[in-house]
Amino acid sequence: MKVRAVLAATKTTSVREVLRSKTPDFIRQEFYSLLMAHFAVRGLMHDAALQTDEDPDRFSFLHAVRICAANYLYSALFPPNQRKTSHKSVLEEILQEHIVSSRSRRNPRGVKCKMTNFPLRPRHINPLPPIDIRKIIKIIK
Repeated sequence: MKVRAVLAATKTTSVREVLRSKTPDFIRQEFYSLLMAHFAVRGLMHDAALQTDEDPDRFSFLHAVRICAANYLYSALFPPNQRKTSHKSVLEEILQEHIVSSRSRRNPRGVKCKMTNFPLRPRHINPLPPIDIRKIIKIIK
């Protein structure tokens, strides 16, 4: 994964908007800890993807972060012989939510007010008619 994408994902899924540390050394330490936490969540997503032979990018990172945050407090309560069971249940929860691909959109991306580089959304746009896949795809035997 590219560094810019990792930083964007860390920024959008982080609970805190501002780093708490005051000195440069502690800011660096806090920043590296956020990157390590991101790497750990991505590692869990990779483990979950290996179970189903799917691409790890098909799973929701935010969903995985929420699962890890919810199960973090309980992980210390498990004795070492039950940690594999806890790990397996976390992976099963990650597998429950897939993300929807945004490629080949029928409606172009747009925004209501101009605060980004995306074009403005038209005020009155008629929705596109539904696609009948049976008319488009023909199966040849």
